[in-house]
This record gives sequence, C-alpha cells and structure tokens, in this order.
Amino acid sequence: MIHQLIFAAPKPGMTEEEFQRYWLDVHAVRYASKIPQIRKYLIDTRVPFGDDQGEPLWSGAAEIWLNDEREQLASLQSEEFLQGARLDEPRWAAFWRTVVLDTDATEIVPGPPLTRDDSRIKLVTLVKRREGLPLAGFRARSLGAHADLV
Repeated sequence: MIHQLIFAAPKPGMTEEEFQRYWLDVHAVRYASKIPQIRKYLIDTRVPFGDDQGEPLWSGAAEIWLNDEREQLASLQSEEFLQGARLDEPRWAAFWRTVVLDTDATEIVPGPPLTRDDSRIKLVTLVKRREGLPLAGFRARSLGAHADLV
C-alpha cells in the first residue's frame, strides 16, 4: 500500500485559517474524497507553535492511501482528479510549493483509532538520509535502532 503525504500551503493572499477551512470543508468534501482509487484520506492541519515567526513552509498535509502504483497512476488520470480536485487547487493552494512524498508506512506503536474530531496532535518529521548511506541501511536503522529509541 502507498501512503502518500502531500504538503500544501495557501495561495497568496489567503490566510492559513481560510486555507485550512477551504481544504477541510470544500476541497476534501467536493473533490479529493471523490477520487475512486483513494482508500483512505486524512488532512492534517498545521498547529501554530511558539512565536511562529515568519511564514511556514506548509500549512498542512494530506495523507492518502492507495493500493499500488497502478491505482496511483489511475487516480491521477481519473475524471474526479482532472475535472475536480486538480481544477480546484488554484482556488486555495500555492500548488507550486506542494511537495508529495510516497511512503510505505510502518506502524511501530499502535494507537487508538482516529476520529474526525480527534484532538491529538501529530508530529511529522522529515529526515534526510546521510550522504553515502544506502537506502536499505537507512531504512533498517530507521525501523530498527532508531525506532526502538523513539
């Protein structure tokens, strides 16, 4: 299964609150959730932290689960994406700042099921692989020794 993370930011002139409301209440409901290949769809909105000086890189992340690469490609060619979600993006998102990361999620510590009105906070940390470290070694360390520490 592909667990896709899509980091997004508001279009110029739109506040973070307006961006998040549109994403949650309009884009997700009318467009993105209609793409038939998507098996699960979550939106994580950014929580302001501390003084929060300057503009954040992203104001939220969508989490999408797709069965495989075939379904991923089909989702990007679907009518629901091309005539819906894709056309809606310029209304709310600075799509040129969007970053998409395809992952193979591994649950280390299971937690209770999520609900729409869940008040928990999720921390997403992007880690760069050290130059020269093979991908297999990075994954082994991340899912082994490092996961044990965390």
